[in-house]
Amino acid sequence: TGPLDRALLTLNRNITFAVLSATLRSALIQPTAILHAATEIGPRYAARGVAELLLDAARPAGARATRYAFEHSNVLIGREFDTALHDLTSNLGFITRRMAASRSPAVRAIGTAVGRARLKAGAAGIKPLQYLDMLTAKAVWLGAHARAVEELGLKGKAAFRYADDVVVRTQASAARTDIAPIQSHALGRALTLFQTFVINQWGFITKDVLGVGKVGMSTRTRINKLATLVTGATLLNTLYEDVLGVPSPFPTPIKALERALDRGEPWEKAVWRAVKEASGSVPGPG
Repeated sequence: TGPLDRALLTLNRNITFAVLSATLRSALIQPTAILHAATEIGPRYAARGVAELLLDAARPAGARATRYAFEHSNVLIGREFDTALHDLTSNLGFITRRMAASRSPAVRAIGTAVGRARLKAGAAGIKPLQYLDMLTAKAVWLGAHARAVEELGLKGKAAFRYADDVVVRTQASAARTDIAPIQSHALGRALTLFQTFVINQWGFITKDVLGVGKVGMSTRTRINKLATLVTGATLLNTLYEDVLGVPSPFPTPIKALERALDRGEPWEKAVWRAVKEASGSVPGPG
């Protein structure tokens, strides 16, 4: 990589530390991604996956379902859900190596110690994000696998591939084979920082929910999926805003409009605030 690429990667890593590390809301909203899985495989199978995880926690013999998922999935092991975190975890030793290569013994000693402490603190800060994302992905995999076997009649590798596909399509993935083309180089990653899930969500809504470009998806299927997505998002937004007291995980343009009008803002400004709120699900503006 050239100097510009290295500078952009360093910038991305520092912003990731500053924005995501030890951020409670970022961790709390990770499980809400299961809504997309519920939209795709149905609430019953999404709940089935969550139940399997809860049973794992209660089993004296250990996590049987989790072991089964890891043994047969190609996407759960080493999973990263955002390119920013992927870059961060892939380059945690960057600062330490640079300082350790200094000609000055003092710089090597101090720099290495400071670099390691900073990296460990940052890594610890994003652990809740990674942990809750992994729990959600495992629940989705288990629910999707159950649907593949019981409803779709798939067996063996076909059922495993279906479960993997559902995880990637509904939970986002920072794997090179799954990211958008713009995220394949340093400049694109800088322009789309923290946008991996937004890009994935946009593709999921347009293709898998609304059926854009999908031949054979019935109108009934589109309506059922859209109804599940909208209902689930409304319930989750209510839970997070009214019960937990944190910003909602999904855009709330109507509430943004109402808040602006309650503050006495002009109608056109209130509409603009609603448009900006809705843009949170659109790659780029989001």
